[in-house]
Amino acid sequence: MPDLTPSDLQVPDTVNVNTITPVTVTVSNIGTADAGPFTVKVQDGTTAIIKQIINNLATGSSTTFTFNWKPTTTGTHTLKILTDYYNTITESNETKKHRN
Repeated sequence: MPDLTPSDLQVPDTVNVNTITPVTVTVSNIGTADAGPFTVKVQDGTTAIIKQIINNLATGSSTTFTFNWKPTTTGTHTLKILTDYYNTITESNETKKHRN
């Protein structure tokens, strides 16, 4: 079975309001079978920033995507990666589906 896990989230040390900021997300398949397609959702708190479709992720491999985020409020932001957001993939471990 596949086992999808968010393995990395890269955000610059300084993020400014109303400024485009590149964010890089890496998702890994640490299971014993290929997975796909599935949707990865990135959110700021409870607000969706992006939903990215991953068509295929082979066992033992990772995929990385970068998107531009433009925060519209000041203060602390908590970004969260949610793998297999729509639960379309049966995984060997369904508990490792998010990362802050």
